[in-house]
Amino acid sequence: MDTNQQDLIHLRPQNSDEIDLGELLRKLIGEWKLVTAVTLLGAVASVVIALQQTSIYRVEAILAAPSIAELGAMVDQTLVPIDSEKAMEKVVESLFSIKNQRAVFDQSELLRLSGLDSAVTPNELFSTITNDLSITRIEREFYNLSDNERSPFKEVNISFDSANAAEAAEFVNTLAIKALASSLETFKDDAAARKADQISQIETQLKGLQEAVKQGRLAEITRLEEANNLASDALRLQLNLLEQQAKTNRLMRIAQLEEAIKTANGLKIIEPISWESLRPTNANAQFLNNLSGAPEAQPLYFQGTRLLIGERDMLAARTDDLLYVAESSAIELKLTQLSADPKIAALKARQNDTIYIPNYDELIAQKSALVNLLVDFPIARMASLIQPAVASTIPIKPNRKLIAVAGTVLAGFLGLFFALIRIAIKK
Repeated sequence: MDTNQQDLIHLRPQNSDEIDLGELLRKLIGEWKLVTAVTLLGAVASVVIALQQTSIYRVEAILAAPSIAELGAMVDQTLVPIDSEKAMEKVVESLFSIKNQRAVFDQSELLRLSGLDSAVTPNELFSTITNDLSITRIEREFYNLSDNERSPFKEVNISFDSANAAEAAEFVNTLAIKALASSLETFKDDAAARKADQISQIETQLKGLQEAVKQGRLAEITRLEEANNLASDALRLQLNLLEQQAKTNRLMRIAQLEEAIKTANGLKIIEPISWESLRPTNANAQFLNNLSGAPEAQPLYFQGTRLLIGERDMLAARTDDLLYVAESSAIELKLTQLSADPKIAALKARQNDTIYIPNYDELIAQKSALVNLLVDFPIARMASLIQPAVASTIPIKPNRKLIAVAGTVLAGFLGLFFALIRIAIKK
């Protein structure tokens, strides 16, 4: 039985998936010329590619926050509060300003270099520059801060990667100077606008106070005139009543005189007489019986027609009954005083209402101080360029050695791959 099994071994199918590593290694070594040729070709190509890569240089500039002395008069003014950190924030805003960046780009050599390459437009180059431009805050490790604290805003780094190191350095330095000038001008404009706004507010307040005082004065004049008119009307009414009473008394007196004249005419009394003149002893005299015997007041007609007619004519010719009213002169004096009220006259004659505004002088002083406040700050600085950008001679990329080594290694693997394909074909 064992003999039969041994005879059938050669009939068992061979497994085609099994690989003899030793044999494969020997075959790969046999293809060393191919592997070496591909590797050398890849190495040469990698070196050529590495040498053809454009060198990119990094230029950097550092701006430092200003000191109190550098800020100068800006610290003393109260229009727009400012300190070192706020000044740096304004400088950074100017650095990030697309308007400033574009203005510097349009005047830089980078724009001229873009004209040498017709395939690159100025706008495309500017877009590339803004992407390659980096503006970052410098965090120093020597600040002892807790996790919740923030380091002082003292320095800003401006870096720019470009193939043209000299032009890039000029661009960064010009941008930094532009940002310093622009931020200072922005601060001046803010201070000037705030100054104008505060002056306008004070002027508006002054006009409001002046108008309020004027309206108060006019209202007081109106109130006094109304009160005087009411008092005058009452006095005129009183005068009218007194005049009517005086007229009535005069007319009553005239009526009495008319009756007395008639009686005196009937009794033929021309001159004044008395009761004694009417005794019977006088044959030619008129008499009246006095039954009571008591003394009586002399009747009006005893004055005689001559006096009675004279008084009647005088009363009839009178044109002003108030002349004989004792109270009329006092009332007319009061009317005259009311019509020429000195207080109303003084209020109407007032030319300057500002003396009655309590804080008018204070507001005028504030306005004068604002008008005289200078917002120029000629010697002030928003920051300092402590490290200008310089043209670097050491590129940051490409890494030519890495490109050459990586290309050689990849070429070696590619050579092995070609060798394996060739071995498979031969098999």
